[in-house]
Amino acid sequence: MAIDRESSLTELSDPATEPARLAEIAHAFPDLAPQIIAHPNVYPDLVDWLAAHHAVPPSPTLASTVPLTKRMPPSAVAEPESIPLPPAPSRTTLLGIGIGAFALILVIVVAVVAFAYRGSMPSFFAGGNSDGGDAATLGCPSGSSQVMWSNWDGGATLVCQFDGGGYVMFVANGGSVEQSDAVTVTPTGYSSSLAEVGFGGWVVWLPSSSNGIAATSWGNSDFGDASGEPTATSDIAACPSGSYPLSLSQWTGGWLLICGLSSDEPTSFSYLNGSQSGSGGDLTFAGNRYCGTDENQYQVCVSAAPALVQFTPADDGNATRYSVTSNYFEGSGVGGEGQGTGAYGVAAPGSTAEDQVGYLVAILEKSADARSTVNSVLAPLNSCSVSSGDVQALQTLTQARTDLLDALYSTPVDQVPDGDNLLNQLTYAIQLSQQADLGYVDAAQIMTSGDCSTGKGTYRNAIDISKQAEAAKQAFVDSWNGSIAATFGVRTYTAKDI
Repeated sequence: MAIDRESSLTELSDPATEPARLAEIAHAFPDLAPQIIAHPNVYPDLVDWLAAHHAVPPSPTLASTVPLTKRMPPSAVAEPESIPLPPAPSRTTLLGIGIGAFALILVIVVAVVAFAYRGSMPSFFAGGNSDGGDAATLGCPSGSSQVMWSNWDGGATLVCQFDGGGYVMFVANGGSVEQSDAVTVTPTGYSSSLAEVGFGGWVVWLPSSSNGIAATSWGNSDFGDASGEPTATSDIAACPSGSYPLSLSQWTGGWLLICGLSSDEPTSFSYLNGSQSGSGGDLTFAGNRYCGTDENQYQVCVSAAPALVQFTPADDGNATRYSVTSNYFEGSGVGGEGQGTGAYGVAAPGSTAEDQVGYLVAILEKSADARSTVNSVLAPLNSCSVSSGDVQALQTLTQARTDLLDALYSTPVDQVPDGDNLLNQLTYAIQLSQQADLGYVDAAQIMTSGDCSTGKGTYRNAIDISKQAEAAKQAFVDSWNGSIAATFGVRTYTAKDI
């Protein structure tokens, strides 16, 4: 008989479906194991085969409750083509199906097992542990499947999605289990009156306290892979009402939480950096980088890769940077030191000074070609003979300078000796160069309009800024050549190379 998923579901709801047909369905659709186990005509060999190949409960005997960390998630189920066929029902089994007493006992036992393991859902514990105690078992209702679960010391959260749409959330906490059918899908998780579950399930906020609770395990999430997840701390406050967590970054002694409506609609942030805490709004998002200003007029920025948090005071503009050990960004998932790709396609650096110096050298080299055209594009300005092609060339040069500046904003140097001062010198020099380039573009556009006199005045102002930039570049290369090049065995620079 031909087999498809819809007809299989229909057959599984029919108590008359024969054992041999159950075996065919099991091989074709192993994810239907819970329904197969619950069928009155299932036979022990088929249940054991499902247990061996698809991480469903063994049996049919009542198994002890197993914690999530010891169970295989549904994503680990093998493809049916890679496993042997299930065993056919034996003659004894077929004859026994017709015996009312045995069938009744089997149905009762299997029903209890199916209830404990419905949906292939791992068990969670509230107010107890894996050795027993006051355990609360969570499982998805019939007609739904798990999309996110997490547990922590003393509690657990489970979110299920119904086949026809809609969600339900269960929260086990302190020995009790609550349920909410009013669940909102957020950019990084799910929200209800019971809890806010964010970042793929590894952080949960409960309304009884605004503190974040670290999830010890999670899985089968649409929001990313659990490997390398950060460890949340209890002082991470939940997002303000009406907004949702978008990004959380952690480093030694600090964390930064970004809240909003979507990745490009951030609304607020809060942080703890050592003993200093702060918050703010007026956020921007570009190139996987959030920036905002806190109540103390510090500009606070965080980038996904390289994973970096940067604090810049308004008075002097000198930033302090922290390499992020672990983070989560809406749209890109889990990250951290040495993960992902940075500027110009260069791999993000690891946590050593050598890695960070190598990364800075790589992005300077990558940007060198575009910057080498500066002298040729300035010649038409000197003669006040500028074409539309010259304007385009100047705009290209300006964009190259902007790209380098963006790269420097997310460059980690916290392991490099005097790294912040070194990078601040370089950043300041490139900021001045960018201002000069913008002046060149303005001068070129004025000249093409026929106003040579005004254009030359604008050009001279840009030249003055460029001279300041050359002095700032020289300060950087003096620092680099004097302390970095020999120490780390990398190249030296001149001001013209920057």
